[in-house]
Amino acid sequence: MKRVLLLEDDQKLSELLTKAVQAEGMAVTTARSIADLEAELEAGGNFDALILDRLIHGADTRARLPDLKRRWPRAAVLIVSAINTPLERAELINAGADDYLGKPFVTQELLARLRSLLRRGGTAVESEYREIGNSVLNVLSRTFSAGENSIALPAKEFLVLKLLAEEPGRVIARNELLDSVWGSYAGADTNVVEATITNLRRRLSSIGSSAEIKNMRNSGYWLEG
Repeated sequence: MKRVLLLEDDQKLSELLTKAVQAEGMAVTTARSIADLEAELEAGGNFDALILDRLIHGADTRARLPDLKRRWPRAAVLIVSAINTPLERAELINAGADDYLGKPFVTQELLARLRSLLRRGGTAVESEYREIGNSVLNVLSRTFSAGENSIALPAKEFLVLKLLAEEPGRVIARNELLDSVWGSYAGADTNVVEATITNLRRRLSSIGSSAEIKNMRNSGYWLEG
């Protein structure tokens, strides 16, 4: 059974979402404050997905995203917020959220996004490491190493590299990268993919990695060691 942590300070909305998610066959743990959220961080439980209201009694949950990702690296994070602007969405996705839903929203849309995130992320146990040439990607710490050199990867760059490293040599289309890493937020704009690939190439080169991200015009990207 999938486990979901719901952080929402509006009692009626919290109860509505809890019932809706439970009806999908998932277990729900509710939190009503940042203190509740921090208590869950300290506890030993695991979650497959986190549904977080952006502002809880004036406190911004964005500041907790790094801690949440470290505690539950495989959990999908869906942010819901009354602040619904393109800049807001972009900032939260770049900060580590996997999806974003503006208020007001239809419950069925939230459930559809939650199901999509769980399909993409899953909870299958996976190897902690991916070896590419003289380099190693640590999927738990989100670091990439070559010899004695190591770098921490930003959230989206890590997800792109992880996807490429799953099957080195397989060409992955831009649209597949968009859907898998950015979900519905990048739309048809492939520039975000190209910018992320450019940053990744620079980082890999900076530590002397033999791994190279190749591309073919109008086709996609693949990883070689």
